[in-house]
Order: sequence, then C-alpha cells, then structure tokens
Amino acid sequence: ILASLVAESRVEISVEQDPLRQRPGDLPIIIGDAGRARELLNWKPKHPFEDTLTAVLNDCRMRAIQ
Repeated sequence: ILASLVAESRVEISVEQDPLRQRPGDLPIIIGDAGRARELLNWKPKHPFEDTLTAVLNDCRMRAIQ
C-alpha cells in the first residue's frame, strides 16, 4: 500500500524503517484475500483497490491545503 501511495505522490518521498518501532511479532508481509468473502457472501468490490488509494491520497491532499 505504501509503495502505491508513494508512486502516486507528487513529491519525492524516501521511506525509512525505524528499528525502534519494529516489534519482534510484526509480520514482514501481510497479504489479504477476499476470496472467502466473495464465496460465502457473494460479495464483490464496487471500486478497484487502486482507485480507493487514489481517493484517500486526494482527500489527504485536500486536507493539507485547508
């Protein structure tokens, strides 16, 4: 998610990990799968995930201007 938001950014952003904020139990990669929700609930997303991220980023941009 972070990589997608950084790619959409209008400014250069460097991402750094702070070892003091990392916990031993943190998972290095988390991958979601909505397959079971689709199967059991006959669910499907109304909006592509990428569009949702763009909307969140645009909302943050508008809030930063105010």
